[in-house]
Amino acid sequence: MGIFQTQGQIDKLNSAAPGGIYYRAATKPGDRYFADLNGDGVVNADDRTTIGNPQPKFFGGVNLDGTYKAWDINLYFYGSYGNKILNYVESNLENFGKRGSEGAENVSEKYFQNHWTPSNPSDRYARALGTDDNSLNSVPSSVWIEDGSFLKLKNVSIGYTLPASLLNRFSISRVRIYVSSQNLFTITKYTGLDPEIGIQGGNATQNGVDNGTYPSSRYFTFGLNLTF
Repeated sequence: MGIFQTQGQIDKLNSAAPGGIYYRAATKPGDRYFADLNGDGVVNADDRTTIGNPQPKFFGGVNLDGTYKAWDINLYFYGSYGNKILNYVESNLENFGKRGSEGAENVSEKYFQNHWTPSNPSDRYARALGTDDNSLNSVPSSVWIEDGSFLKLKNVSIGYTLPASLLNRFSISRVRIYVSSQNLFTITKYTGLDPEIGIQGGNATQNGVDNGTYPSSRYFTFGLNLTF
């Protein structure tokens, strides 16, 4: 997987292909290079293959509780390891043409600044086109398959219980002041908004495909517990 840099690369593959076309007749420098996986000299639907698994090899959580004098803390970590994600959002942001419809759409700043041109021979970002009907540079492929492993601090709470000697005069047996947070941080190599994407719309065939899942929100809560 890469980007054709010269017309000579394309011509060489076409000359050896049955029928004289390795991939598509419209292929030009700056278009994506797709591998001939079955070795028949032509790239077509027969060269599709499975890339990774959306199911993690391991997932789980750890809950930790601790106290020190009047202080208490609770930490809940949750993680997933070994699954792959198709970053479909990123693939959309690397193509001016709207998938399955007329018109054009915005692209990412990264793509706009780094897309292939003769003076900027990128091997990652394809050339900019108003429509992708002919080159099919936006076909889902390994370029957008990413490691979906992550570790999140899902919940953290820190509290302080006031000394009982301060409360006797108010007929209060216990006062605890606390601060808590949800989704405080995420450790991941995934470049999308959130690796915890779940199953899109409840559709099992969309498992592992990030269509733009809204990321987990980060919350902060301050509270007071009173016991009479």
